[in-house]
This record gives sequence, C-alpha cells and structure tokens, in this order.
Amino acid sequence: MTGGSPVGRQWLVIRKDGTPLVDWGDGLYQDIASGDFLHLLEKDISHSISDDELDQLKVVGLVMDYNASQVYMRPLPERPTRTLD
Repeated sequence: MTGGSPVGRQWLVIRKDGTPLVDWGDGLYQDIASGDFLHLLEKDISHSISDDELDQLKVVGLVMDYNASQVYMRPLPERPTRTLD
C-alpha cells in the first residue's frame, strides 16, 4: 500500500522558476517544498509535472510515490479557509 496523502496528478504543475506546485484552483497554488500558499496567474505556470520531475521529488523526500493518476505527497499544511463570522 502506498503511503502519503493522494493528490490528483493533474493538479501538480511547475512554475516558470522551476518550483513544483499543487494547483488548488482559483489562482491558489501551494509550494510543495515550503508548504506556502501563493496567488498566481496562469501565465506564471510553465507546465504539468513530468515523471522525471516527480522522480527528483521522490529522491529529496517531497513525494512518496506516484502513478498515472495520483501523487502521494508528504503532509502539507492545509489550505486556508474563511470562517463564517
């Protein structure tokens, strides 16, 4: 059994500066290495993550495993949400 938190592979992208990100939608991205949340424009994104890039992230421990549809990530901080006042 694969460990880690599954994230749909289609949601992992690479920023133009080479930073691997999770795309949470509505312009909100999460840096896989730092866990920081960023508001970016689509023009800031270079491409969908490749097998080679995922292999590199496995070596440094940021990704536990992956297959054609899922990437199993180490725990990341939760997405910020607004509370009802």
